[in-house]
Amino acid sequence: MEESSPSIESTTLINNNKNNESTLSLENKKEENEERSIEDCKRSIGGVKKFMNNQKFEKLLKDLNVPYKKAKKTASIDFGVVWFHNKEEAEEWEKKLKETEYQGQLLTVKSSTGRKRPGEEQSENQSNRKREKKEKKESNETSDAITPWANVPYEDQLKQKEAELSIVMREIVKGIRKEAVNGIPGWVRKHEICELKGILRSPEEKGYRNKIEFTIGNDEKGVPCIGFSCGRMKDDVAKVGDPSSCMTLNEKSLAIRNLYQKYIENSDQNASYTTLKPYDKYAHQGFWRQMTVRVYPNSGQVMVAFQVSDKGLTQDQLNEEKNKLTKYTKEEVVEKDIQLNSLFIQIHNGISNFASSEIPFELLYGSEYVYEKLLGLDFRISPGAFFQVNSKGAEILYTLVKDWCLELVTEEEAKDSTILDLCCGTGTIGITMAKHVQSVVGIEMIAEAIEDAKHNANLNGIENCQYLVGKAEDVMRSTEGILRNKKCIAVVDPPRAGLHPTVVKAIRKCSEIEHLVFVSCDKRGLIDNALGLCKSQSKNFQGIPFRPVKAICVDLFPQTPNQEIVMLFQRENIPSKQSNASNPTEEIVPSETTPAK
Repeated sequence: MEESSPSIESTTLINNNKNNESTLSLENKKEENEERSIEDCKRSIGGVKKFMNNQKFEKLLKDLNVPYKKAKKTASIDFGVVWFHNKEEAEEWEKKLKETEYQGQLLTVKSSTGRKRPGEEQSENQSNRKREKKEKKESNETSDAITPWANVPYEDQLKQKEAELSIVMREIVKGIRKEAVNGIPGWVRKHEICELKGILRSPEEKGYRNKIEFTIGNDEKGVPCIGFSCGRMKDDVAKVGDPSSCMTLNEKSLAIRNLYQKYIENSDQNASYTTLKPYDKYAHQGFWRQMTVRVYPNSGQVMVAFQVSDKGLTQDQLNEEKNKLTKYTKEEVVEKDIQLNSLFIQIHNGISNFASSEIPFELLYGSEYVYEKLLGLDFRISPGAFFQVNSKGAEILYTLVKDWCLELVTEEEAKDSTILDLCCGTGTIGITMAKHVQSVVGIEMIAEAIEDAKHNANLNGIENCQYLVGKAEDVMRSTEGILRNKKCIAVVDPPRAGLHPTVVKAIRKCSEIEHLVFVSCDKRGLIDNALGLCKSQSKNFQGIPFRPVKAICVDLFPQTPNQEIVMLFQRENIPSKQSNASNPTEEIVPSETTPAK
């Protein structure tokens, strides 16, 4: 059949379609060019705090004089996005920001150029998503969350932590200048800034944690898992990851976890194992919440404590589960050559796993306490007590504190000196110094810890320690008679948030305290407390202000950004006493441990 020729109308329609396609193509190219132009001006800035919000991110940019057009930072990711006015400006500031240090680390800058349009990259995105999903599944999210510096060489970790010491001191001086209502302190005006002593390394880089708090939940397959929380899954269920690759766990803690994992998982539906489900912190239902394992390397003693929610259970059902757990522990844990000294259970029905110190622990098996040895001394530890998580590192820390305190007095003066151990916990710091001074007075608000402290003093044959329970600011009023006419050195190792402002004011007002050794695991808390100790006298802050004399880092937490900072403060009216030690950081390290950097 002969093919007919196209009509005038169809020819016109074809030409119009071609013109329209050409116009759309030009418009698409224009849009694409505009989009690429915007992308040329866009940079991702990394190395900032994960929980920094957009307001604080913009403040940082302004402090750095960055001429940005728009900025965006979500308080759940560790980078922010900046749009510059043009491509040249973006390229210029990319170079500058890569050389900029923020809180001891260089900022990272990534370009967003070369992005494809959604239509062009659909198939590529699908394959990328599959590959990323597979890689994410294979990668150990848990290890990254718990030990974020696991892939950073340890020498580089030490350098970054040591750099934070200078940042902390700059922030303290900056804050004092800003709040100097009654004049800038003389030591700031004369630039007599605190002496920075560097960093002391941890004797152990891996497997050092003597206490592990495992979360109990479901893994990505919905199987009960004892591990670490990894956030939510797509169906809004809490996800817990396997902890096996976490570098800070010791072999014994992991072996204990694996034995109880079998009990919690109960994949064989064994009637002797648990049938109760893990607690879901988003749905607020379930039984198993947390398992804390304490393995103390110097004594070899082990404690396990489970935290559970009994909501919806009868007392008979709860008792049945306790009996099952105890029976399993005796037959499947202790019989596996695990020297388990204590097994506890704690009932907690709160929203989070953080339980008040007033919620009791019930002993299911073994002894009520475990013990650890530090510097040749024995310390009793109850299930709710605080104890440094790095035993070998704690020996370095406590030796440092002791040496700094004793450097402040002559041997004769020490016989009439008192150590005021604020936030004393189980008494570890004060007890290590007791034989060198006339007396130690410990203050702690947790009654259980005070009982441990008293027991620890008696256990080690120490009779010159006195312990008082209550809030430090209240109890310190009753110590005035004890401290009168004596040389007093205060030591404080507060919780992560630091001292409450009322405690800082109480220290300021206590004229018997001439020196203060401050141990801090959080630099923000240290900075805030230092400002309160050092700011000029006023109606709210009475007493002669302190000044920082020297500071040093002690790395108790390898593979993480965390560390301890020790800072010595003394009253402004006391002349500085120079240390006789040419290299004090070397002297304080016990002979069997790694020397200072």
